[in-house]
Amino acid sequence: MRGKLVMLLVCMGILWGIKEPVGAAVFYVWVTLFRPLDFAFAPLPSLAPIAFALLVVSIGIASARGIVKLKWNIACSYLLAIICVAFLSACIAPIQERAWEKFTEVWKIILPSILISMIISTEREYRAVIITFAGSIGIWAIQAAIHGAMSGGAAESMSIGGQMSDRNDFAVGVLMTWPIFYYLGLNEKRKLIKKGIQGATFLTCLCVIVSNSRGAMLGLFATLFMNITRKGTKRIKNLVTTVVLLPLMIPLIPQYAIDRLNTINFSGGEQKEASANARTVLMKSGLTGSLDRPFFGFGPGCWPIHAHKYIPGGAMGDGAVEPHCVWIKISTELGFVGLGVYLLMFWRITANLKKIQKRCLRIGRKDYYNYAYMLQLSIMGFCLGASLINQSFYEYMFLVIAVSGAFIRSWKVYMESAEEADK
Repeated sequence: MRGKLVMLLVCMGILWGIKEPVGAAVFYVWVTLFRPLDFAFAPLPSLAPIAFALLVVSIGIASARGIVKLKWNIACSYLLAIICVAFLSACIAPIQERAWEKFTEVWKIILPSILISMIISTEREYRAVIITFAGSIGIWAIQAAIHGAMSGGAAESMSIGGQMSDRNDFAVGVLMTWPIFYYLGLNEKRKLIKKGIQGATFLTCLCVIVSNSRGAMLGLFATLFMNITRKGTKRIKNLVTTVVLLPLMIPLIPQYAIDRLNTINFSGGEQKEASANARTVLMKSGLTGSLDRPFFGFGPGCWPIHAHKYIPGGAMGDGAVEPHCVWIKISTELGFVGLGVYLLMFWRITANLKKIQKRCLRIGRKDYYNYAYMLQLSIMGFCLGASLINQSFYEYMFLVIAVSGAFIRSWKVYMESAEEADK
């Protein structure tokens, strides 16, 4: 039954993609994030190349017919810069074969995000893509939350393919998704759908807890705090209410989640728990390695090959060599140049979204205010959660950045046209 449903959706997605580029963008996002073949347990070839080809063909046909115009934006510039840095890093990598193999994977991940960013220009297109974000990850998150709540234990295996097969990587994706559900619910006018989205928001947050991922749980608490203290709301009242209710909410947190968080030594001293201590050693080793090749690192995907030189005693439990921190991971493979591009990208995108948020408050556009802050929280969710994972080329993050760039450009065009109309 699952297989037939997935095949039906695939056919519908291809037909929509042929008709208009936004359909091809939605199909690509769905295939990339939802992993329909893993959901259907269908032993079929990967749909990702088909989705990518459909996106390119659809954009080509629409451009030739004059239906769509590709519009460059700030996100496209930074995504292209990351490809360029990865290319330069691969050129001078000590081990060329592995570096070029990973670089091929990098541009295949980032290029579709650039194309999607350039074709989104209307609120309808924007909403279609972000709803696909939320739905694709949300289905898996809700399933995991219900499983964890019913079993009374952590949902540590998601059985989802691709980058999110790892529990911690998936938890970061869920952490990026809950703000999308939350703010889509705030903008929704239909009561029944609004309640459904609010329920999905709660279950998505619960999924972060039952994932038992330390980084994601800390990220959830931080983003929830940012959400209740955002500008434009009754921040003091929200903060006081939270402080009063917090003692009542703590008993609702599962004991295994509390035990997991207690393994972190927040004082900065030596970690007592074996896993946390091993990660600390791997982070220090990664930082030492990045200082050896500070400009462009060891090359895309090449740190695991060189890591044994810097880890005391070689690889740790189960052959672990990754630093478990995306910022150190980037610095080891793309150098501090690559790390600088990443950090500048996040800063510039969030700074622009914050400007839009402030302007929306002044002119009373609460709907666009919600969109702007939703994207900020989603990006911050990645930055916080990724501090304890290794996915430097995270497809979901690039897609959110791409949509943010399109949103920023569309807002600027909107404001310019409004100012012209006033004149």
